[in-house]
Amino acid sequence: MRRHILPLLVLLLLLAGVACMVWLKPGPAKVNMATNTVSAEAPVAEQVAEVQPRPVSAAPVPLSSPPLDPARFRRAYLISLDGAKLGLENAEDIEGDFASPRRRQEEWTGMLRCRLISADGKVLAEELLPAPDHLCTVLDARDGTPKPVTYTPPGPVLFQLRLPRRADATRLDIARITGPGALARDLPLGSLSLLPP
Repeated sequence: MRRHILPLLVLLLLLAGVACMVWLKPGPAKVNMATNTVSAEAPVAEQVAEVQPRPVSAAPVPLSSPPLDPARFRRAYLISLDGAKLGLENAEDIEGDFASPRRRQEEWTGMLRCRLISADGKVLAEELLPAPDHLCTVLDARDGTPKPVTYTPPGPVLFQLRLPRRADATRLDIARITGPGALARDLPLGSLSLLPP
């Protein structure tokens, strides 16, 4: 039993010695903060009084708020696509930090080109979207040899389109891009009226 107590006593003596050395070690006599010199032995109230900043006169708050940036607001259209049939499910205004694209988006076969059109046929805004109903081809090796397997989504597909809010917009034209690069053409899918019924 004596053998087990000896290491414990040595450890306790070492801890007590370290505690005494830390306690007896003299601390810094003065703390120099910029131009204020405060003694370490000074009462806390005196230290706080010397460190407190001077009050600054508050500027009056403007009564009118700044105008809101129109680029922060968009209209989100929820559109259903069932084969070649388009439907407008919902439209609502949203607010956010919509960054402008850094460069023109690349056009690929199958993408959707969505255009906001005015009453006189002028294009007000345009957006390219990846095809939400595009066929997906993967390699399947169930029978030992890889072969392409095509999956098609069952039923209608819903997707969201975010365009600038425009009061003069009357319809939304959606077309599918067919063909690669310079040979690309727009195949119209349909036009959705934005006028109230």
